Amino acid sequence: MNKTELVEAIASSTELTKTDVDKVVTALVEVVTDALAKGDKDVYVVPAFSGLGTPYWDEKCRGAIFGMTRATSREVLVKATLESIAYQTYDVIRTMTEEAGLVDGYKFLVDGGATSNSYLMQFQSDILQKELLCPKMKEVTALGAYFMAGLNAGVFKDFEDIKKLDLSYQKFSPQMEYKESKQRLEKWNKAVAAARLFEWKV
Repeated sequence: MNKTELVEAIASSTELTKTDVDKVVTALVEVVTDALAKGDKDVYVVPAFSGLGTPYWDEKCRGAIFGMTRATSREVLVKATLESIAYQTYDVIRTMTEEAGLVDGYKFLVDGGATSNSYLMQFQSDILQKELLCPKMKEVTALGAYFMAGLNAGVFKDFEDIKKLDLSYQKFSPQMEYKESKQRLEKWNKAVAAARLFEWKV
């Protein structure tokens, strides 16, 4: 359920107007986002619920949380779980870069449901130290189907016609210092190594 659907659902079941509900939901999102941004930086979640994929390929590894204290809140756990997505993405991209011999200087076009989370997108940009371009049209799979149908129906003459369309993107640029990004990745690597020490029989 996206924000619009949530607002409509609450408004239809209460006496509040959509405008009032939208204000409440927006405020809630801002509070949660602020809590995430200020959360503990030293909690790491290794989401190996069915083992680890690239570049580890360790089916015996299981999920683990490192750095928890009595003060660790739910918001911090959510934040650490979101950040684990960025760390895993970094691992995959690093492996692809090393094995394919890719040169530096490229940007990343991202899509999918996770791109709706601006905190994750900014953190991903920080960890990669790269610029991310996120399409404002989230349903890119449906958009691709529309393009293909349009080509078949003659709506578009060729791919050049599609390229002329104004598809707007939200840009995320690194805001984290490289030194901090490197330190976080080192801690992530330690968390992964520690999780792999505990072998689960498969």
